[in-house]
Amino acid sequence: MDNNQTGKIEEVIYHGDHTRVRLDLLGNKEFILKVPNSSNELDLKLGNEIKVGWNSQDARALDPK
Repeated sequence: MDNNQTGKIEEVIYHGDHTRVRLDLLGNKEFILKVPNSSNELDLKLGNEIKVGWNSQDARALDPK
């Protein structure tokens, strides 16, 4: 993966087939992950730190305005 960071779990919401996780990542507390519930190896608990990563071609820059 081109981009790797560590984020702190701020919120975990179960949605049936997936879990929505909100992270504090690089000072942004609105970084959202959609994690399939088949990903049993993750410890998704409030306050835990997890590593996330993505490829450059999968990233999009958004205008903050």
